[in-house]
Amino acid sequence: MIHSDSTKFFFRLFLSLSVLFLHCESDSTESLAPIVPTTDLNYDLKIGDKVVGKVQGSVEFTVFYPTTDNSTKSATFGLLSKDITVNGSQTGEKTIFNIYAKDAKRQNDVEWTLTFVKSSKGDVKLSESSLHYDTKGWPKSKSENITVHWTNAVQLASSSSDAYKCSFVAMSNEHDRFAIKDAIIQPFDVKDGKFGKETVCSQDQPLPPQAGNWTVTQVSSTGKDTYTCIIFKGFVYLSIGYATDNDTNATATVLVPYNATTEGSTCNYDFNKTYVVGTEQILQLNFPIGTSSKIWKLILKFTNDSVLTGNSKNVDVYQAELDFVYDPSLFSDIGDKRLLNTASTQTNSVNMTSGEGALSMFIAASDHSYRCNSNETTNVTGIFWIKTNSLVVEAYLQNSTNPLTEHVCTADQNQETSDLIPIIIGAALAALVVVVLVAYLIGRARAKGSNYETI
Repeated sequence: MIHSDSTKFFFRLFLSLSVLFLHCESDSTESLAPIVPTTDLNYDLKIGDKVVGKVQGSVEFTVFYPTTDNSTKSATFGLLSKDITVNGSQTGEKTIFNIYAKDAKRQNDVEWTLTFVKSSKGDVKLSESSLHYDTKGWPKSKSENITVHWTNAVQLASSSSDAYKCSFVAMSNEHDRFAIKDAIIQPFDVKDGKFGKETVCSQDQPLPPQAGNWTVTQVSSTGKDTYTCIIFKGFVYLSIGYATDNDTNATATVLVPYNATTEGSTCNYDFNKTYVVGTEQILQLNFPIGTSSKIWKLILKFTNDSVLTGNSKNVDVYQAELDFVYDPSLFSDIGDKRLLNTASTQTNSVNMTSGEGALSMFIAASDHSYRCNSNETTNVTGIFWIKTNSLVVEAYLQNSTNPLTEHVCTADQNQETSDLIPIIIGAALAALVVVVLVAYLIGRARAKGSNYETI
């Protein structure tokens, strides 16, 4: 089974190249007609009047066939959505679909067989498949009737009563392959002719958010020396406010992907003088969001300028800039539709002379790192916020291998303090119990040693 995004990409690339190769061929023979779209195909296997198995989706085949010049050619085709016949069989542990249809290019006959098996534990596999197709009328076709077999089993649902849902299910051999796109498959235990509870395949399940781990390093002109000036780890969320078409306020929030690149970042380090030139180091994160091809950029400007930090020994982010796109996937309900797919920039304005407008984000002493596991939110502009958590920030590093002393944010300090309170109270109560118990034992011992009867 194909599980990874990279495998999916190369599979689709292979199909695209196969079609391109076929259509761009330079011979006088008539080429195949364009594929007729085939969507929402439903294959119901009935035994009598009862539906015992269901397969839904559109299928696409890529096959190689022999030609009259003793070579092979590739062809990609789907199935016509009309005049499809389905029959087959079902035993306790095996369901076979025999699907008879026409290919969407030449409307030649196609016979496609899917075999599903159920284990003793109840999990389901697509164990094998075969395709018998007619190449009559195909360019330079040598043999009109060809049969292809696939035997690389595909794991489906873990329960036979569940419907397996996946963006595509594919099988392949050395040359030929097929994919059922937007697939929903339940070959066993169908009730009332309907799919059961859906089990989404692992490749379609959203991945848990992953923290970024970015480093800014400068290489000398000779390529022999390097200087690492910024280390930035954690989750970074960007929120942008906008007005909807219902005249209400809304916010679009995105997580900066962990694999955002750092092109455009700079250390401003002079290798000859062995110190930072100027009072600014920049972390720039570049990443795509949504359906637009335009890249988003988050630019964080660090400084050790006392005018901007308020202290000559401190380092912080004094300015943040976001270059973004009003992507329809995020701003579909925006009131001003003219903004869709247009670029925009949000940044705080800073007076470099007085320091007015500086953010003071992630502020710490120059020989300290900034650590904050709690959620922190910084309002950069009236409609742009940066939210972070699980954060570790180091800037203006000195190329030392020694770990920096941590500056813990106020929110974490308060949390650590609040965590101590129940411990302190518990310890005090335990001590009180001990004192009372000791007093009781002492009193009891004294009472036994006296000449008076204890009542």
